[in-house]
Amino acid sequence: MKPQRWLVSLLASIGITIGCHGSAQQTDVALARAFAQEKANAIRAGLPMNTHGFQAPSPPASENAAPLYRQLIQQLKADPLSESEKQIEIKRNRIPTDAQYQAIRSVLKRRAALLMLIHQATSRPKCVFVRNWSIRNPADIMLPEYASMREAARLLAAESVLLAHDGNPLDAVQNQALGFQIARHAAAEPTLISYLVGVALDTITLSGLQQILYLEGGKPEVAFAVQMAIEKQWRLRSLVPAMRGEVGFQMALLELTRQDGPKGLTRDLGTNEPPPVRIAPNDWNRVMDENGTLMLRRMHREIEAADRPFPEASRVMSAIGTEIQKDQNPRHFMCAILFPVYDQVAAKRAQIEAQANVTRSAAALLAWKVKHGAFPATLSEAISPVPADPFDGKPLRYQREGGGFMVYSVGKDGTFAGGSPDRKSEAADVLFRYPLPAYGP
Repeated sequence: MKPQRWLVSLLASIGITIGCHGSAQQTDVALARAFAQEKANAIRAGLPMNTHGFQAPSPPASENAAPLYRQLIQQLKADPLSESEKQIEIKRNRIPTDAQYQAIRSVLKRRAALLMLIHQATSRPKCVFVRNWSIRNPADIMLPEYASMREAARLLAAESVLLAHDGNPLDAVQNQALGFQIARHAAAEPTLISYLVGVALDTITLSGLQQILYLEGGKPEVAFAVQMAIEKQWRLRSLVPAMRGEVGFQMALLELTRQDGPKGLTRDLGTNEPPPVRIAPNDWNRVMDENGTLMLRRMHREIEAADRPFPEASRVMSAIGTEIQKDQNPRHFMCAILFPVYDQVAAKRAQIEAQANVTRSAAALLAWKVKHGAFPATLSEAISPVPADPFDGKPLRYQREGGGFMVYSVGKDGTFAGGSPDRKSEAADVLFRYPLPAYGP
């Protein structure tokens, strides 16, 4: 984790010297005692003070997908995907052309060994990578598997769309739903990056299921299979384990900085510039204790809010972000360096829930149309209860459009109204419009 360059530049430009003044008039003992108390509270709440305990026990070899993902890395390192091969990625709600289907077929044939590894990995229930979590600087922990897992999900999506194109839509649904297992594997570690990669892989998987609906959703058995795949194989993951892991990273980096002193910040930047802050040697521990106390108090609030409905979680996390931005005390520079904006993570969690709810609602609507000859007047006729829009807690929005329909979420700002068929939507918008406009939804 690198210090934020804007903060380092600012501190360096004003040449600030942090000494024993202002809040620093508190004694070393008082600050150390406050930090010790916060750490004790955190430990009682089950929060880690470093990353040393992050290694999960290894499951039986036959149940562990991790070695297969490591093999996938080696194969991709020895024979990386070419630029043309990467072009087979299924674009967001775009139906491939005949030429693209041919390209997909060719690439998947050439990469049969990769696909075999991917299918073997998804057949294993657990995924535990052995890492050196006790490394002195946790920012140096390497996580090379996540990139290959993304490639795996993309290849799986291409294979699934080709199955649907070749007249095997039910097999396509079953195959595409394996992407949820890759996402579970990626999200198994107690880190924020693990959580976010899991969300990204769920997004790829849900987008692939939407593609199958556009191709074959007029068949009720296919629409029902998509709905059941989501309801049975996808689950909204708790954000709390990842946030707890963030505490471990923050505390480990804080202690590393305490040990290394101000020069450590400069070293992390990879420059020979003088330290960005000038702190009296006898004040360094005070500053670290003060920052540690603030970070733990804020993380307690973040963790308590993490799994609440998005409006509540966003309110708490945004307020903490504002506190950090408005904090003019130069002593709190470590809070600004180590404390990311978690509001965006809460929004990602709500967005993937919205995408899952929109996709299964769209599947229910397509099945209704086959049975009744037209789309229903209300979404509740096709699916009950109507899935909630996680961004405001109300039912998802639905409207008929000519001979088709649209189902959508209002989004993070609560203002998205579904757009229109003649205008391309933004990447962050969550909707399913049927039939699919030529440019996507």
